[in-house]
Amino acid sequence: VFSYNLQLEKRFGIQSIKKYLFFYDSVVLRVWSKDTKLLNEIEIYLNSLGIGGLLSQEDRKKYCVSNKQFGDIIYILNEGNIFLPNYFGVGLRSIVKGMHGYLPDNKDQMGVVISNFHLEKSYKTKDVCSILKKL
Repeated sequence: VFSYNLQLEKRFGIQSIKKYLFFYDSVVLRVWSKDTKLLNEIEIYLNSLGIGGLLSQEDRKKYCVSNKQFGDIIYILNEGNIFLPNYFGVGLRSIVKGMHGYLPDNKDQMGVVISNFHLEKSYKTKDVCSILKKL
C-alpha cells in the first residue's frame, strides 16, 4: 500500500469559503470552488500525480454523485493507495474516522454497502442510485 500526504493548501493556498474547500478520507478527495481556473489547476495537479483519477461526468452519473453537493472535483485513488492523514474539513484533522472504498467496478469491490449502524442489507451500485433518488 502506498500512502500519499496530500497537501493542497501548500500548493493552492489556505482554503476559505470564497476560494475553495476540500475534504478527503482514505481514498476519495472532493473539492468545491466557484473559481473555474483554480479548479482546472487542481485537476491538472491531481492528474499529474498518477495515483488515482478524476470521476468523469459519465462516472458521476453512474455512481449517482453528479450533483455539485458531492464536489466540483471528485478524485479517487487507485486500488492500493491511501491518503494519510485523513482530512475531514477545516480544523478537523484527525486519525482515520471513516473510509470510502475504491471504485465499485474494481474486481475486488463488488458494490456499495449502505448501513445505519446495524447492517441490514448490502446493495449493488444500481440499487443505491434508486435509493438515493428517493431521499
